[in-house]
Amino acid sequence: MRLRALALAAFLGAVPATAQEHPVLDRLDDVGQAIRQCWKAPAGTSGSEVTVSMSFRRTGEILGKPRITYSRLLGEMDAQRAFVASVLAAISACTPLSFSEGLGGSIAGRPFAMRFVSVGPGRDI
Repeated sequence: MRLRALALAAFLGAVPATAQEHPVLDRLDDVGQAIRQCWKAPAGTSGSEVTVSMSFRRTGEILGKPRITYSRLLGEMDAQRAFVASVLAAISACTPLSFSEGLGGSIAGRPFAMRFVSVGPGRDI
């Protein structure tokens, strides 16, 4: 639990001030894929996984704070911290997303859970 709090605090302090350009997303499946493209699991974290729950505004911004709802962290404490930090950094780097009007209306305010799993070099889910 303490690790989660530290990682979330690091994430909140690392949110970039400028928005990034993203293609317009039209389907719910596109949201996870867009965020996952920004993520690369650090070396030495194979087998670790985290599920993050978050909500979006219709504009593609994160509504509130992402929450880690499940974690299974393997390896040394530094590797565990690096894994969680990489997940939160990917969410920060990839948001706000650009939603179509239809997707923005349907996803706004609703919980969205995303699972990040490190299964080995180049094979992260």
